[in-house]
Amino acid sequence: MARGTTLGEMVDMLRAEIGDSTNPALGTDFVPALKQKLRRWQESLNLDNNWPHMFSRSDKVIEAGQRYADIPTGIDMERLTKAQVQWNDSWFDLEHGIRGEDFGVYDSDLDERMDPIQRWQILDVEGALQFEVWPVPATEATVRFEGYRRLNPLIADTDTADLDDNLIVLFAAAEILTRKGAKDAEAMQNAANATLAALKRRGGPGQKGQPIIMGQQQPRNSFGPREIRVAYVR
Repeated sequence: MARGTTLGEMVDMLRAEIGDSTNPALGTDFVPALKQKLRRWQESLNLDNNWPHMFSRSDKVIEAGQRYADIPTGIDMERLTKAQVQWNDSWFDLEHGIRGEDFGVYDSDLDERMDPIQRWQILDVEGALQFEVWPVPATEATVRFEGYRRLNPLIADTDTADLDDNLIVLFAAAEILTRKGAKDAEAMQNAANATLAALKRRGGPGQKGQPIIMGQQQPRNSFGPREIRVAYVR
């Protein structure tokens, strides 16, 4: 079992598991389909499990008066578990979603500023996805996102897998053999399930908070009432 196996190597592993020839000169028309299955199974196994080695965090500095910022490239914004802001040398949870009534308190369109940032959301800004913060900060702030990073692509033969190679290969092989009606399909599926169970017993995947569901109301953060009045600029 190993991570970091190349796509080309996993194709050979998969062909061996399903009884196909590993001679690269034979069955080349079938290779693109094998690569697609390997890609899809890695993506599925990644989405269905919170692998500790995929956990990541990314900080973004928000300047005073800045309302929008670019989305961090490394972390998967659909698999966030926490968003926080640093204020007075401590980290506080941010709520997801900026509501219309929030602008009645501090109107970002009028450049009303207040510390600390309390809410955030992703939105389209002139054709580009960014994230918005509210209220617009009066002083520089750091927003931290925690969650799971994006998978490295499995496109070229030299691209490497982020998840265990046997895990990916066995699930792909079980699907192929099941579709063929092969007599050893069930045994392959059992082997795939056993490999997943073994990896879970060895410390992964684990849980590091609940994913943030975009558009869903999040619990109140620890800032307390909205009557915080710090560094107000209008």
